[in-house]
Amino acid sequence: MKNNIASVKNCFGCGVCAIKCPRKAIQMKPDKLGQVQPCIDEKDCTSCGICKAVCPTCFNVCTTQSREKEAYIAVNRDEDVLKKSASGGIAAALAYKWILNGGYACGASGIVPQAEHERFRVEHILIHTIEDIEKIQGSKYVQSDIANVLPKIESLLMKGDKVLFFGTSCQVASLKKFLKIQFENLVCCDLICHGVIGSHMFGDYLKHIEKKEGNRLIDVSFRTKEKPMPYTFTFTFTFTDADNNIYQKMLDKNRSSYFRMFLGCIGYRKSCYECKYANIYKPSDITLGDYYEANEDYPELFESGELDMQKGISSVIIHTETGHRLFEDQHNIIRTYPVDLYKVVGSHAQLQSPSRSKKGNFIILMLYKAFGWKGVDRFYKIFDGVMSLVRRR
Repeated sequence: MKNNIASVKNCFGCGVCAIKCPRKAIQMKPDKLGQVQPCIDEKDCTSCGICKAVCPTCFNVCTTQSREKEAYIAVNRDEDVLKKSASGGIAAALAYKWILNGGYACGASGIVPQAEHERFRVEHILIHTIEDIEKIQGSKYVQSDIANVLPKIESLLMKGDKVLFFGTSCQVASLKKFLKIQFENLVCCDLICHGVIGSHMFGDYLKHIEKKEGNRLIDVSFRTKEKPMPYTFTFTFTFTDADNNIYQKMLDKNRSSYFRMFLGCIGYRKSCYECKYANIYKPSDITLGDYYEANEDYPELFESGELDMQKGISSVIIHTETGHRLFEDQHNIIRTYPVDLYKVVGSHAQLQSPSRSKKGNFIILMLYKAFGWKGVDRFYKIFDGVMSLVRRR
């Protein structure tokens, strides 16, 4: 067998192998489930082994712990920023101070392209102004494409510019394998992650929504705080009609087949079900996440009115001295409360073990392959109808 990544299992889909291949013999292409996978042109492959050497799947890329881990509950002091953020607005706070000091921030930006031939997708972008922070705020329940931004990050770091990277654990690992060397001007924050559905599948879902509505979809928000809990998981779709009037429609998690797949851990990448980072040993300097159980773990903070779950809060785990310094620098724009690390771990299943898909996974994915998103939507409608009849008996 050739010395390339053909034998690699559980690909992250980062595309580092394709970028680094000196012969450009690797292309990232979607499989039947819309998950991008490396495809090797055997005629051009010379078995140099570079692709395997840079593949993060082949290595457990973890940050060397330079201090004892710390855990916090944290909330952005700015009410407007807090409202726009998925949780406690900590990523926005970190990016704000970082950019104010002349650095670049990199995170996932939701994109709905205007051209008909383009697919809907989410990709990582670099920002350098305070005004652009909104572009990378909020949750993205789909795999973000990082391939285009990796060389740009490397170029900035080589010039001495500072970069603050936000992504999933495997994306942080992919970035570090791409760079090969450690840069002191790079700080990485990873997000507590359930797993990811491929952007091609998400694009199919949005096209399905667009067809049902009969108007053009121009934007989508993955989460909103406009409705009280437990309706935090809500899609907000923005459409334009034939007269160019813009309007919005909201769809909560129980009415969205895509959300139900995501929350049921269905259709994730294979690597998600065996995630090597589903624990507290991360490749990042800081780990950020939700903390829905905080009012149970620390009721005194909520009874006193110091914290409001409706407005959103974040959990923060510090892994390195670099992460500690960055977090400490935010004291004037965020409120922090030291908490027990193992209580945070106990309240986050994804810090204990990888996600497992619910029953029905095989049927739903089979329907998607055969009929596209129409088949998935039909499955959930039939399922809900059957369950409704069962409950009436």
